[in-house]
Amino acid sequence: YSAMLKAGLNPEEIISRMCYMRDRYGFSTKVLAASLQTLDQIKTCIDIGVDGITLKDVLFEKFIENNSMTLEREENFLKITG
Repeated sequence: YSAMLKAGLNPEEIISRMCYMRDRYGFSTKVLAASLQTLDQIKTCIDIGVDGITLKDVLFEKFIENNSMTLEREENFLKITG
């Protein structure tokens, strides 16, 4: 994502087209968005239909910080996996 922005490209448009092609032609390919830097980029990728994202721990924490259900599930998971 960040590399596309730095190159002057529109990552939202490019990734959206990738997801469209995957869905339209029934490809089994997964679309992964990497190097996300902001909460808006995460939300955009989710809305577009990206299969997975990579992001820094700090951004992940920021993304889930106000979601009590996610935090509860994370806490339960950590207890189980110990």
